[in-house]
Amino acid sequence: MHLMVWPWSLSCNTIQIAFRRNHEFYWHRHNSVFSCCLGAFLVTSALGRLWGSPGLTSITATGARAAAFFVPVPFISAAFDTSVVALWFLIITFQSLTALAIGNLPIILMHMVAHARADTSASDERIAKIALGIRRVFNVAVIIYITLAIFLFTPLLWRQISLTGDQIAAFGTWSLFVAGMVCRIRTLPYTTYLLGLNEVALVRRMEAISWLVGGIGSAIGLMVWANLVWAMALMQAPAIINLISMKMFANRKKWGVALARRIDGDAEIWSELRPRAIRGAIGVIAAYLTVYGSSIIYAQFGDSASIASFSFTVTLFGLISQLANSQTMSALPAMSGAYAARRLDEMRAIARKTMTRSLVLYLAMTIIIFTGLSLVAAMAPRALPVLETRIWILFGLAHLVVRYASFHLHFYTITNDIKWHIYHLGTAAIYFPLIVLFGPASPATYPIALLISASVFSAPYARRQSLVKFEFKFSDERPQIILSMAATLAATALLLFYK
Repeated sequence: MHLMVWPWSLSCNTIQIAFRRNHEFYWHRHNSVFSCCLGAFLVTSALGRLWGSPGLTSITATGARAAAFFVPVPFISAAFDTSVVALWFLIITFQSLTALAIGNLPIILMHMVAHARADTSASDERIAKIALGIRRVFNVAVIIYITLAIFLFTPLLWRQISLTGDQIAAFGTWSLFVAGMVCRIRTLPYTTYLLGLNEVALVRRMEAISWLVGGIGSAIGLMVWANLVWAMALMQAPAIINLISMKMFANRKKWGVALARRIDGDAEIWSELRPRAIRGAIGVIAAYLTVYGSSIIYAQFGDSASIASFSFTVTLFGLISQLANSQTMSALPAMSGAYAARRLDEMRAIARKTMTRSLVLYLAMTIIIFTGLSLVAAMAPRALPVLETRIWILFGLAHLVVRYASFHLHFYTITNDIKWHIYHLGTAAIYFPLIVLFGPASPATYPIALLISASVFSAPYARRQSLVKFEFKFSDERPQIILSMAATLAATALLLFYK
């Protein structure tokens, strides 16, 4: 009886306190649930933006491509001597050739698809003919690549292969790499077609997954069995899955309509495609020899440790340039569509925003990567090759000018007028004589020659194209140039102080 009467004997103040505490308990419990739901929503929203963003997926794909080759490096350094590490970095240098082709040839050819898509009078049959022509271009590219790999790349690599001590395993690793690159080139027709349809996020997303799976699988494989051939096989295997996936996605976008109707690319389409492909191929080869050929040339003079260090630096700047360029690449379909529809103000606005993002990303990555790798080297000296501060600063300045020039010529390329061959051949005509003049045995020769050739020819030539064609005035990019110069001076001072 006492227990039933007791609640009614509570004072009013006690009842109020009990009610308040009970209310706070329920409020905190519901507030915690609400916070968890809100956090999950924000994370999901961020992942959704990443999943569907052309710019972010392009950065992710470029980073994944680099990670695929860099993740196994500590395991290779622990299991093998310096000669094998140097061979790995030289193979990465040859991978950059395909990466450069992925970056340029599809972009050059996809503009035809983008323009046909923007033209309301163009039929599905014309787009199908363009697709067939693109496939023919990359069939020829496969033959050219295999020929170059056998008769040019292998002899250039043979000195380092012979230094490894196990020539059979080294040559087997190189052969698997070439096979994997052939598979990736076979994927390019579908990639080009989908990029022309502005499916940038889809293409880069699948590339990122393919490279990440390969890189992580290779690293895990080395922990299980320290064998270089095994590691390369695991790295290149996902390329087959990527090829099948890209073909499936392209077929969903009427890629197979030409084969279903047995349409052949007519002479008009082929006459448009062929000169673009030839000029683009010449530009790719000249660019490769100028930017990445330095590792191959220096490999004929240096020892294994210096070759590994120099090739590591060249490869890192190739990665940084590709990351910065990914912003331009992801914006090209939108700029091309705006130009085809004659929305010129919109096109110039996209160009200004893209240029800012590209330069800021380049400068940030130059500082972050050097600082991060320097910390890694301090904690684990044998994990990675040594980076020389002086060479890093010189390459950083040279590639900054190259990035500026490259943006403007990519911008101009949306007109479907391809001038990459002039750009790269003109740069190479200055670059290689300077290497001979300064001496190819010195690592500093190559960034100095690149800086001079890019400043004297590449940047003025590319800048003139966008100025004349689009009236893209210097006032449009003044803030970007000032920001780049200030950040470059600050970065140089920071690196020198660190040294």
